[in-house]
Amino acid sequence: ETHTYQLTPGTAAQIAQMTITGAAFADITEYPADGVYQANFRITVPDSIYSVPGVYSYTVNEKNDGYSGITYDTTTYYMYVSVVNKVGGGVKVDNVVLAKDDGTKIADITNDFGATNDTTHDLTITKSVTGNAGELNKKFTFKIAISPKAGATGTSSAQEFKLVLPGGTEQKIAASGTATSVTIGNDEIVHIYGLTKDYDVFVSEDEAGLNGYTTTYKITDGEGNTTADQALTDANAKATVNALTDGTTLTIINHRERKERKKGASPLKGR
Repeated sequence: ETHTYQLTPGTAAQIAQMTITGAAFADITEYPADGVYQANFRITVPDSIYSVPGVYSYTVNEKNDGYSGITYDTTTYYMYVSVVNKVGGGVKVDNVVLAKDDGTKIADITNDFGATNDTTHDLTITKSVTGNAGELNKKFTFKIAISPKAGATGTSSAQEFKLVLPGGTEQKIAASGTATSVTIGNDEIVHIYGLTKDYDVFVSEDEAGLNGYTTTYKITDGEGNTTADQALTDANAKATVNALTDGTTLTIINHRERKERKKGASPLKGR
């Protein structure tokens, strides 16, 4: 059923008495399988700001907070507040509707965080144990930290990324620079999702250079280009990765070789 209303433009004084609560995505504790995150925003409209019945109109725009990797909704929406007479005197808010400029009601405002705009990328971190004395069943401990790149705009130390451990366990890792410990063995992998060009990932290994191992790392981007091996000399040395493509891989290699003596061999002396 279609109704026609005479709209009354709302005032700044009325808006000042409304309460607006933003969508708090930081409260999400589980990652949905379809990758669609939902959080509610609320606009509370008190009865007391009106004295006359009618339908009052306001414009609604999403605030662009510059969150790295997000494409914000730039559409101007309209909020219509229906005010009716109240039994016993006075007026009350009867209904609040958000709509497009053609009057079509909406239920959601959508942001794109890498779903179609290719602003976010994943990183794979893997361990490789080589050499005839390499311990293939040993677990190695990595320290992983994420920080905003120097000079990058739209970054926040509170921005969080999805970390997936071997076996599928998921947890959050914030861009605060605080290290997270991860223990993995040969050929096991760790995934980090949601990275943008504005963040660096730092990875160190507690066992680097110890127990006869030579520890190195290499980075392979999503197009298959691989850097030369670089050394991790000790637990304080860090590999730095800026994932600019999907499928970027950081491989940390621990190599240990033992020379074998030949049985029955003896030096010959000349006369």
